[in-house]
Amino acid sequence: TTGDYSGNGVIGGTSFNPSLANIGTNTITYSYTDNNLCSNTITEPLVVNPLPSVSFSNSNLDIICIDEGIVTLSGGLPSSGTYSGTGVNNNTFDPSIANIGSHTIWYTYTNPNNGCSDSASHTITVTALPIVSFLITNPTQVCSNENPFQLSGGSPSVGNGIYSGDGVTGGNTFNPSLASIGNNTITYTYTDASGCSGSSSQTINVLQAAIP
Repeated sequence: TTGDYSGNGVIGGTSFNPSLANIGTNTITYSYTDNNLCSNTITEPLVVNPLPSVSFSNSNLDIICIDEGIVTLSGGLPSSGTYSGTGVNNNTFDPSIANIGSHTIWYTYTNPNNGCSDSASHTITVTALPIVSFLITNPTQVCSNENPFQLSGGSPSVGNGIYSGDGVTGGNTFNPSLASIGNNTITYTYTDASGCSGSSSQTINVLQAAIP
């Protein structure tokens, strides 16, 4: 004859499932009947500890560009937990290792008093840099006394694109008189809705105007 266990969380008389028991002290009873049909019981308390309340939220790490560089993870509570996931090393995240796409980052905390652990997750989306081209439609060789002209040829052309370099003013105007004599590198930089930027460059050669 064998004995049986009973009480909150006991399954089938032999197994205990903490998730089915009460948080706190649970009384577990062991009942035994011998071959003479004589029975006896004994009880023991079994304490079920609650899982720690864990959260992980950081809006600054919702979307990052693949060239962002290594960033420090934060926002996990309670403190002193650990981060894990693709691209994670200790408490840092490297988007170039994670690569383009959405990545689930886990924060796990263990209560030092009872050893109970729980986790929370946060999704970081790594975005590619925009594809930027600059096929200059302006003259690529001008005299230093020519009038300023508006630069064009940068793509994408709608949105947050700006030109920069010697002689560039206002983000899209080239003034030969303000540029250097010789080759001037003009760069077109475009920033997309995710805040990721790409650039492309062309050269405008400025010739010294004739001196009368």
